Amino acid sequence: MSSAIVQAVSSIRIPTLDGWRGIAILLVLVDHLQPLRYGQPTNIWTNWIGQHGVTVFFVLSGFLITTKLMQEQAATGHIRLGRFYLRRCFRLMPCAWTYLLFVLLIRGATFTTSGEFASCILFFRNSLTLEGFPTTLHFWSLSIEEQFYLVWPALLLLAGAQRARWAALALASIVAVFRLLTWHSTIDQPIVASFATALRADALLIGCATALFQNDPRVRKAVQAIPGPAVLGAIVLCLYFFHRFIPLGESIMVAVLILRTSMGGFPTVGKFLEWRPLATLGVMSYSIYVWQGFAAELEARNLHRLPLVLLGLAVVSTCSYYGIEKPFIRIGRSLESKPDHMPAAAVMES
Repeated sequence: MSSAIVQAVSSIRIPTLDGWRGIAILLVLVDHLQPLRYGQPTNIWTNWIGQHGVTVFFVLSGFLITTKLMQEQAATGHIRLGRFYLRRCFRLMPCAWTYLLFVLLIRGATFTTSGEFASCILFFRNSLTLEGFPTTLHFWSLSIEEQFYLVWPALLLLAGAQRARWAALALASIVAVFRLLTWHSTIDQPIVASFATALRADALLIGCATALFQNDPRVRKAVQAIPGPAVLGAIVLCLYFFHRFIPLGESIMVAVLILRTSMGGFPTVGKFLEWRPLATLGVMSYSIYVWQGFAAELEARNLHRLPLVLLGLAVVSTCSYYGIEKPFIRIGRSLESKPDHMPAAAVMES
């Protein structure tokens, strides 16, 4: 793959997606840093609202990564799995591993007592219990994503775009049904259940399916016909009534909003999503998400400490984004653009 093509594929951006990332990280921060009274959240409605933010991240991730894979296939005729994993590695690992090293240096041997260190590095933190080191707990969502992307690109490659989009919908439905069937056995442990890949992968799959259906004229026409207030109202109802378990309908509504705004629909919403402060927050959302795990433990929920903690998080996240994320992304792209003689794996079209 030539350097020009790599740059063209990797530089394609949909402006509104940064705004959605900004909204997602705000939901997480409201949950993790909300003030406490006598050890309990002051507003039960905002308790677990970060789960909805993660759902937005999951749908976005499936949508964006699948879109980029298909753009690569359209530009070059191929999808190279090795290059995909190279991009993922240089995009995610440096920031995450720097955070883990920092926590290890601060906390010492306590960090390794229950295997958290290995589970975070190898991305199976969501398989552990809630016991152990709390500042690595948020790696559950990163673990789900990485586990998912060990499987999805290969499925897309083998099945082809036409079959893969129906497979994504079918698998998302299976996950949703499985969640319903296990509802009674997990209702007393909603957060533990939310960490299971088999109970949360439907959001990622809906994002993938959205990317594969986005150029279908019938789908675009149907999405454009949905009244904006109806979709926004459905999202609000999901936030209000389903504050612990995340239903499949919420992921679908999020996908509709993402697709509609990326197509230029809902111009007022689109302008808000492109509002620079929100978009900037979205651009830096990965660093913020990684480092907020430590901030949430520093008694940040005591209201008088919250401004200082937020300021510290802003400084650390900015340093992480400009000092770790961006340089390593550039390194990954430079390695990706080097020519090789490995045979390319073509995406099979049905």
